[in-house]
Amino acid sequence: MELVYLLYTFILKIGLLLFVFTYGYIKRSSYLISNTKFILLFIIHFGMCIVSWMLSRESSDAITYYNTALSSGSWFLLFGTGASFIKFIIYPFVKYLKFDFLLLFILFSSISFYGFLIFNKILMKLKSSKPISILGINIATIILFLPGFHLWTSPMGKDSLTLFLTMALFYKVIFLNKQKIISILLIVVGLFFIR
Repeated sequence: MELVYLLYTFILKIGLLLFVFTYGYIKRSSYLISNTKFILLFIIHFGMCIVSWMLSRESSDAITYYNTALSSGSWFLLFGTGASFIKFIIYPFVKYLKFDFLLLFILFSSISFYGFLIFNKILMKLKSSKPISILGINIATIILFLPGFHLWTSPMGKDSLTLFLTMALFYKVIFLNKQKIISILLIVVGLFFIR
């Protein structure tokens, strides 16, 4: 039975990574990102996900979220804001879908990866005709590839969801017409529960 579980989680991990890469790669032009930049961003972000997972296995907020969801007898007892909301979100993945700790990291990292793609799109749309550069590298590219930015937004937790929702909110407020008020309100409510 243990072998079946390991195979199940392995297939889900590989499948999720392949889906995120393939879907993002197909849609990369809508995120205004080049092939090379997309692949590099994917490697850095998910590489930092693995580093963060390795650092979080002993003592971290993520292991607390996971263990609390795993030991909780009721999904609705976990409902609340902040850390409680993260435990509430991961409960069905842990209890019903039997996600392991690494698989949850990959799931949350996938969400924040799309936050980075939206962030790139915002930076590319806002860049001026004479962008600021350091040593010939566009400042937007430097910000996008800061390793610490990826290390703190790739693990299971509030930061990955906050990055995605904040970038989605900024994009909608800056570039879309105000008829999208419902989606903006839903994002704000999501941010309220996470923070």
